[in-house]
This record gives sequence, structure tokens and C-alpha cells, in this order.
Amino acid sequence: MANSPRKSLFRLLITPVRGGSGAFLRAFENNRNVHAVHQPIKSGLREKCLPDYSLYQSEHPIYNQYPGKFIVAKETIGPVKEQSTFNPFPNDHAIQESKPIFMFRDPFNTWNSWKKWWVKNPEIGLNWFCISYQHTYELLNNALKVSSEVTCITLEKLGKNPAEIFQHICSKWEIPYDARMLNWSIPFGENTTFTTDAKNLIDRHPAMIKSVEKVQ
Repeated sequence: MANSPRKSLFRLLITPVRGGSGAFLRAFENNRNVHAVHQPIKSGLREKCLPDYSLYQSEHPIYNQYPGKFIVAKETIGPVKEQSTFNPFPNDHAIQESKPIFMFRDPFNTWNSWKKWWVKNPEIGLNWFCISYQHTYELLNNALKVSSEVTCITLEKLGKNPAEIFQHICSKWEIPYDARMLNWSIPFGENTTFTTDAKNLIDRHPAMIKSVEKVQ
């Protein structure tokens, strides 16, 4: 008798850049049933000019490295050209298996955050902000056509009632809820996999750590 396929343990959050994904991932980093991953698909785009879809494969070594744990990743759309229009899903099956959550932050607050972070970069402007926000919305609409397991939330609603929303998300994702998601005790990055480039970027910009200190 053939072995049954391994149940997918991969779960994915998608937001426009500066949409609150860092704090969201920090909450799941503190869930004892989870190992967090920082932008694995987009990191492939940065390093090899192609999205890295390998985490969708059950044979990926991370599942043996953290046996029995759910792998929760976050992907952000933007802020530069190729990163504002990439597809985090290789196919429709990936949407069904990862049960993606799309999170949107008030667009005015999101744009103000873009300006704060990249005011001196002429390649990152209002045009690419609008493209990335619209592209994220289009990804959501397509995902909703493919799967009934797709969820959409806002950062503002999460910030007002994080206990209720995180419990709902855990239920949707079939991950046991852990109260430590609201009372972080794990140091930043201790239970998260980063690419080398991403970790170096964070180390060079301590403000990035500060940006994930709270959900709101």
C-alpha cells in the first residue's frame, strides 16, 4: 500500500510591504507549535532573480529540522519593481495547501511608512506603492477563486483584538493556539529562519527590530 501524502504544514501570510507582517510573524514565532520563516519566496527573487517555491515541497529539509511543527512564513509585496509584482504561489495547489492569509493596513498609514523608510530612494515611490497594493489585492481575489481556505484581515482589526483574531487564525490554520503569542518571551529571531542577506540587512538596521516590537 502506498504511503499517503504528508499533510501540508506550511502556512503563509501575504501583505504589502510595511503592512504589519513583522509583528504578525513575531507572534507566531512565540507559538511553541510553530517555526517561523522570513520571506523565503521573495528572498529567492532577491538572490537569484527567481521566486523560491521550495517550501511548498514536503521534502524541504526544514520539515525534518523542525519535525511536527508548522512552518509559518510571511511574504511582503514591494517595494521595488520586480518585488511589487511577483507571485508567491507557483500554482493553484500551493494556494490550497498553504491556506494563505492576506493582511492589509490602512493605505495612508502604509504609504506614510514607505516614505519614512525609503524617502531617499528615488526608485521607491508612490507609483510602486500603488502597484504593490493593487497586486496584493489581485492575488487575494485570485486566491479566493481557487480556495475556500483563504482569509483576509486588516492590521487595524488585529491590533484592536489580537487575542480573538489570533485564536481565529490558529483555528483556520489548524495550529494550536498559544497564549505566548500575545506575551512574547522568545528573543527576536531565535525561532525564525532568515536568509543570510535578510539577517545582515536586519543587523545593519536596528530599526527593523524595533518595528516588530508590537502588533499595532
